[in-house]
Amino acid sequence: MFAILHRHLYTFGLLITVLTVAGLFWTSGGAASTQIHEKTKPATGNEMSTFLALKEARKRVEIPSSNQALRPEALASGDFNEDGVPDLVTGSGSVAGGLITLHLGNVDSVYPNSKEAKERRQREGPFLPGGADFPTASPVDFIGTGDFDNDGHFDVVGGSRGRPQLYVLLGNGRGRFPNTRRIDLPGRVTALKTGEMNRPDGIADLVVGVQTTHDFQVLVFDSPSGVLSAQPESYSMPARVTSVALAQLGANVTSDLAIASGNSANSFCIIALDLR
Repeated sequence: MFAILHRHLYTFGLLITVLTVAGLFWTSGGAASTQIHEKTKPATGNEMSTFLALKEARKRVEIPSSNQALRPEALASGDFNEDGVPDLVTGSGSVAGGLITLHLGNVDSVYPNSKEAKERRQREGPFLPGGADFPTASPVDFIGTGDFDNDGHFDVVGGSRGRPQLYVLLGNGRGRFPNTRRIDLPGRVTALKTGEMNRPDGIADLVVGVQTTHDFQVLVFDSPSGVLSAQPESYSMPARVTSVALAQLGANVTSDLAIASGNSANSFCIIALDLR
């Protein structure tokens, strides 16, 4: 009996110790969370630079613009130098033209294992200093990323609102875009989205809303060889296409298309489940 009592007393003491340590960790963690929250400042709305909100750190990171006269319009991400860390591309524009800027992700900000890497993390932040600029003839209001020529490297597609062309910057996997291709459209661009359409094949597809001289359309560029090899499928819309989204909306494994179409008098939301 004494042995049993001794064993129960030992178990009870161990339980009290574990609960006490857990309580200390809980208290310190809550204090740290409160401290971070108190240091968070609301973003102001009059700054011309592009900002990235980092949820994990709860802070705002400013990405300097190489040209303050340009107005930022669009963002997209992809691994353009294939180092395993996402990079950021921004689209901007002015009355004189546009700019696509590539900001390479800083691997040391994600995996600061060495002392030098930790110092660079404090100094450089989530992106490497500087950015590569790629001028365009018109403002970049829409931007998307994906492998559009099926060569295994991320590319960038950009377009201007009201213009009948898209421009594709072909990536080489080393953070450069040595070649550019143009896609002519039957109408002016009103919306753009890249991603998987229909049955997943690992190749990015492109969906574009256009306004022609006589109607409104959605164009779907979908090919196993890539967007640049695709003949677009055209779908007539009842009004101007303002936005498109790709998501698995049905019970099957295909990626479906949601379209926002309308004007001040009428609004439509059209769901296309597996167009093929």
